[in-house]
Amino acid sequence: MRELDWKVVLKEHAVFSALGKKEIDRILKVAQQRECQKDEVILREGERGDSIFLIGSGAVDVTLQWKDGHTIRLTTLRKGDFFGEMALFEHPPRRSATVIAADACQLLEIDGQAFLALASKHPEIESDVIAKLSARLKDVGERVIKGKLKSLDDKIEALSTKLDAELRAGDATLRATQTVFDQTNRRANEIIESAERSRTRLTVAASAAGVVITAVIAVLGFLGFSEVQNIREQGEKIAKIRVEVEKTRVAVQKKAELATGKAEEIQKAASDLDSMRAKLSRYNEELEQFKAKRREFYSQTFVRRLSDELGKDDGPNIDSVLDDYMSILRSGDRHLADEAFQVIYASILEPKSRFASREILDSGISGNKREGIKEYTQTDQQRMLSYYLMLVALILDGESEKYDETLERFKNYVAGYSGLPLKESLKEKFDPELYSIYLDAQAEARESDRKTVDIKKNLIKRVWEQIPG
Repeated sequence: MRELDWKVVLKEHAVFSALGKKEIDRILKVAQQRECQKDEVILREGERGDSIFLIGSGAVDVTLQWKDGHTIRLTTLRKGDFFGEMALFEHPPRRSATVIAADACQLLEIDGQAFLALASKHPEIESDVIAKLSARLKDVGERVIKGKLKSLDDKIEALSTKLDAELRAGDATLRATQTVFDQTNRRANEIIESAERSRTRLTVAASAAGVVITAVIAVLGFLGFSEVQNIREQGEKIAKIRVEVEKTRVAVQKKAELATGKAEEIQKAASDLDSMRAKLSRYNEELEQFKAKRREFYSQTFVRRLSDELGKDDGPNIDSVLDDYMSILRSGDRHLADEAFQVIYASILEPKSRFASREILDSGISGNKREGIKEYTQTDQQRMLSYYLMLVALILDGESEKYDETLERFKNYVAGYSGLPLKESLKEKFDPELYSIYLDAQAEARESDRKTVDIKKNLIKRVWEQIPG
């Protein structure tokens, strides 16, 4: 890959073209070139980082990753484009999307804090970045709103996942925009006032000098040609000063007009962002209403049907409960999943429904495939709870061999788990003492002896202690 001359690239770039040689050298001191191969991940969504990237050659794809594992491409950026700027306005700075090399490319990675320091001295750079950020937010919103995603579930998931991040970025960008506008406006006023003061001083000085020269010529005309010539030369110098003052005034006026134009552009970008924020907020409200209605429908349909099937006197139909359980999990709604687990949690106490509950939990843990049921990957909380409930059911059924095998798999899963603690959040929804109370009741009813009950209670307690706290 041919080595790029980044000095030339920056000097010819629309955003950085206003910088001088020293400022470009300063950027390159806090930047590094990165060469990426096709399909290489450059940034990953959710990771920390505040550097900004300029594409010198090649192209990159900006993507989002959804819960079911598939990827959605938002846009493709090419030579001259920059990315990573949204993290500059996040606190703490986190990447809002995953960026993957669409083909072999050369990038210049610039330190975020150094870039912000440079932008504070050159408001036009910050305004260009903000305008680009505004355009990208609009593009993401329109892609979601106009239905460029694969399905209704994709649209719902996209809106649900990205609205908060986009609103936060919009807020930060609005604040940055207002700062740039105030800064630009203040600088323009300072330039105009300074120029006016200089012009006034020089004009007064020139006028006063002109009067003095005229008087001297009148009084000292008899002194001879050489003295008068010297006085005329001084007058010509002052006349040149007047011309320079006028040129300065015109230049300052142009700068003031340019600053005013930039301020208007920034105001428009701020207005666009404000409008986008209101639109996203409205869609967020509509989305929450839709999700609430969908949750109610799923709860009244699949959760109730799952509960009714597990409670049948003649025993549940395995395929029916598995179908309902998978439909609930596919909804991606954690509240519905909690309702389903509450049903399973209670059904384990009933011997006639315990086997069906075990089949549900085993399908969730192992991803077993049955006719008409696709493999489904659970969340960490769902999988941890599935293991716990499965082991409790095996303890209650006294199946030691199956219990030992499942416990070993559970320990391996916990050993490799690196997520957030789950025990306390699970205790808020599921009482770990319920099964101990159930076993004590059995012992009092003389359905089992005390020693066996104590062994089972201890085993259940030890399983619960395995869950990361």
